[in-house]
Amino acid sequence: MQHLTSEQTELRRLRLAGAAFVLLALTLISGSASAAAPVVTADPVARTTPASAPVLDGRLTDACWQGRPAIQGLTLAAGARPRKATSVYICHDASALYVGFQCADRRTGDLVTDEKYIWRNDSVEVLIDADRDRRDYLHFFVTASGEKLVWLEGVAGATPDREWSGDWDAKAARTDSGWAAEIRIPFKSLGVSPSKGLAIRANFARNEQELKERQAWMPRVGAVLNAHSMGNVLCADASALRDDGTEALLISGPGRAALTARVRNAGASTLQASARVDVGVPASGRVSRFTGGSASLEGWSSARLAARVEIPRAHQSFADVWAAPREGGVPVLLASFRIEMPPLAPPASGAVLARTQWGAVWEANATTKVLPRQEPPRARESAVRVSCAGNEYEPFQIVLRPSRALKDLQVSLSDLKGPAVISKDSVSVRLVGTVPVTEPTGPECLPGDYPDPLMPLDAASIPADRNTALWFTVYVADGAAPGEYAGSLTIAPSGEKPLQIPLKLRVWGFSLPVIPHLQTAYGCDVDTLCRWQGVTEDEDKKKVADLAWQNFLRHRVSPFSWRRYWDIGEEVKDGVLKLDFTDYDAGHDTWLPLVSAFNVPGCWMRGVARSGFGEEGYPELKKQFLRQVADHLKAKGWFEKGYNYIFDEPDEDKYADVIAESRIWREAAPGLRILLTEQPEPALEGWVDIWTPVLDAYNEFTCKAAQKKGDEVWWYVCMGPKHPFPNNFIDYPAIDHRILHWMNWKYGVTGVLYWQTTYWKGDPWETPMSYADDGKPFGNGDGRLLYPGVRKPAETPVITGPMDSVRWEMIREGIEDYDYLMMLSEKVRAAEKAGEKSERLKQGRAALDSARSLVRTLVDYETDPGRLYEVREAVAGCLERFAE
Repeated sequence: MQHLTSEQTELRRLRLAGAAFVLLALTLISGSASAAAPVVTADPVARTTPASAPVLDGRLTDACWQGRPAIQGLTLAAGARPRKATSVYICHDASALYVGFQCADRRTGDLVTDEKYIWRNDSVEVLIDADRDRRDYLHFFVTASGEKLVWLEGVAGATPDREWSGDWDAKAARTDSGWAAEIRIPFKSLGVSPSKGLAIRANFARNEQELKERQAWMPRVGAVLNAHSMGNVLCADASALRDDGTEALLISGPGRAALTARVRNAGASTLQASARVDVGVPASGRVSRFTGGSASLEGWSSARLAARVEIPRAHQSFADVWAAPREGGVPVLLASFRIEMPPLAPPASGAVLARTQWGAVWEANATTKVLPRQEPPRARESAVRVSCAGNEYEPFQIVLRPSRALKDLQVSLSDLKGPAVISKDSVSVRLVGTVPVTEPTGPECLPGDYPDPLMPLDAASIPADRNTALWFTVYVADGAAPGEYAGSLTIAPSGEKPLQIPLKLRVWGFSLPVIPHLQTAYGCDVDTLCRWQGVTEDEDKKKVADLAWQNFLRHRVSPFSWRRYWDIGEEVKDGVLKLDFTDYDAGHDTWLPLVSAFNVPGCWMRGVARSGFGEEGYPELKKQFLRQVADHLKAKGWFEKGYNYIFDEPDEDKYADVIAESRIWREAAPGLRILLTEQPEPALEGWVDIWTPVLDAYNEFTCKAAQKKGDEVWWYVCMGPKHPFPNNFIDYPAIDHRILHWMNWKYGVTGVLYWQTTYWKGDPWETPMSYADDGKPFGNGDGRLLYPGVRKPAETPVITGPMDSVRWEMIREGIEDYDYLMMLSEKVRAAEKAGEKSERLKQGRAALDSARSLVRTLVDYETDPGRLYEVREAVAGCLERFAE
């Protein structure tokens, strides 16, 4: 995703070619007096008038191409001028749109045209979003040799079929001064007609290979053009249009806005027109339409039109401004704008529980990051209310905002009484610490102190005039009696009157399974944990590892770097390999029965008996190793859970190695799953069982096709993708870490992989940004879902496990949500199969539909935690009814 760049945060004047009507001013009135000014960028406009169709030969010699280009020169990043000029011509007839590229280049004999990937050749690109929905668009490529390709692109993960089969054609030719291309795209293929006023969104680009100049009309990201930015192509009668200027002023922030347009009739006939503004968020598919006042414009006259609009609370949005004829004619596009909001603090969430002599106390759900300077919410509540199934952890927050510093804070809890008694020992409390974000992950993120590490309370002192959150976690045991429970928690700062807060707990009449439905594979480098905590002895390392694995299991997560301190013994005699599983079993017997998936011995391309991949004798020794491992795992009942994480993100030149290793596994251990961090690729079909694309490479069409063939599909996030995708960065909203697993359920993706949880290069407490070895920033908290058990590296051994984070807790919440959704899905399917006609079945279907509505696409999902909790309650209520 590309973000617009600008130094301006105040009024900004924008110039572009206008239409028959001219927009003169756009003024937003803030919904918040303190909101900073957004940056507004007007999209450029290119015009095309009717012409005779050219002969498609790539030479640009036809009459329609003569005269001034529609686009005189493409630009490089940040608007820099390329050394090799490119001009773009556009015309149309009654049936098609025509695009001509003139590419200056004196080395025509050395043009690159034989690369496998078309965009790595000297080539041009055209992007067209004909219906202006900012979701689906067509992406055309033509090389200097005339090779062509078209893709149907769209919302992340949801493109139905990339291989578009619509009608189009293109030719290219070389000259002494460069090369040219002509492209014909029928309007019928675009799903539109060339009526007066037709305005399509488009972009044009050139890939020049000698100087590596990536030119484009609108800004681009990476080696291949994308649809973040497009301009406008107006296909209209020349008599209805004229070149003119448009100026826009945009002030303040999101909320109610007032728009004033001054329009000019460029013709002699009287026109009746009104303002129309379409406002939305890119890729969401949701557009709000606003209409305003109207005016009668005599020939060559001007008038003002006004409208009130609502600007979304989103980092990026758009506004298309039209003049709509009163008599039902075709609206005329005046201008389109990209709106980039400055980072916005999250709105207040929760409810005030009490106002004491020393300050305010309020509750917030766990799926909210309470920033230190955030104002308390206006809502009031008398008690904290949570709900929980058996074998589930449920967190909530109590926030203190004292007007004076509080010392030696003590927190105590009572038993929870109801149909039975839930001991106060089932409720834990920790202090939510903060880390200083000085380099935000993205332009939509604010710098500042962010809540993340969950620390022991230990009679903490609470600073004045700053929010301090306490993190409570209720655990309800499997089989606990369902119903309503009540108790209290007491907050007692030294020297102050204790404050007692009622706590009400609803225990649902069902339990979560011991082994979660969702398969997980998270990295955990215990060596890093041991080094930080000064642990050097092998036996002490095993103790720390046990504590780390207990933490993982409490969070329903399985590490892929499993139990490295307990390995398999190997002995080779006369070419025969014999394995000893004594030590391996000692470290795994307790844990493997409790996990959903695990990485088996010999994974990656691990060598055996001092023989590595590619060396003589390796295949036969590895087969001996795998046959014994497979037999042992089957005897233990663990075989079905196992997988081989065979390679990480292979380039195409590594596919042969992946296949060679996979062949060894297929022959030695049939049925053992092979996992690869790659999207489904035809060249690897049959050699991979668990396709695991990075989230922004997930394609529903190809992944579901792989699943129909019997393969599994997982996915992963790491240092990318960034917003608008969800991810695990510290400065992203808490719901981002949780909603990913609702996406798992909606898309039928059965596993999640994450590269590391203890990537502590530098001090994670002081420098939350993760960096690569070359200094490239990954993102705040990337690879650091856990914190060391102590604040500073220890000189003497500290035998403890890692410290949790808010994000780690949210991942557990999301995995528990996935269990809820899978369990209800199974109940509904079983009831349907049995022919049941009941109210509970109707309610179950409705609850699942509501759950699906929280995830529109991978980049358009619910951001209100309150709505997530509402749907979760509905799902739980249905599960309870099915359990009766």
